[in-house]
Amino acid sequence: MGLKRGMAYGKSLGYFAVMAGPAAAFIILTIYYYVVRSGETPTGTVVLAIAFATGTFLFLPQVLSTRKDSSLRIDAQGIHMVKGSKTTDNLSWDSIRVVRHGLRRMRFGKVSAVGYSILVEGTAGKRSLQVDDVSYKVPREAIARVAREVATMAEARNIQVESPATIEW
Repeated sequence: MGLKRGMAYGKSLGYFAVMAGPAAAFIILTIYYYVVRSGETPTGTVVLAIAFATGTFLFLPQVLSTRKDSSLRIDAQGIHMVKGSKTTDNLSWDSIRVVRHGLRRMRFGKVSAVGYSILVEGTAGKRSLQVDDVSYKVPREAIARVAREVATMAEARNIQVESPATIEW
């Protein structure tokens, strides 16, 4: 199933831009004071330039990790998340503890939205994998269809499958 960038990418790109704009302004202001008015560089400008530049670099990994389209592959070996041409998450069926699917509230800071989600939890020490129609631009019906396929394959391997009744899970 192909997954296009969704809300998660927009959020991380927005935070990156909010930090990058002031960082650039304060860095330019600091350079101006250093070059044109040497000896007059205000400490506050330097501190703000460093603070916003640090914030910018903190959001950069999130922007870079969500910039590529992804795909979810399900086969006899397990469930695989592929970003670009690189497999980023690889859960074999014997390392999966539980599969949950259904409507779920996704939170992105103070913003939340309800979408259809597949959550595959690995056993102790293994990563979890989540795909939903809010973080990725995928029709809800497509996520639900894939969730049913994953649930069927998981039940055939005696893996616990849950479909919670509420959206808070």
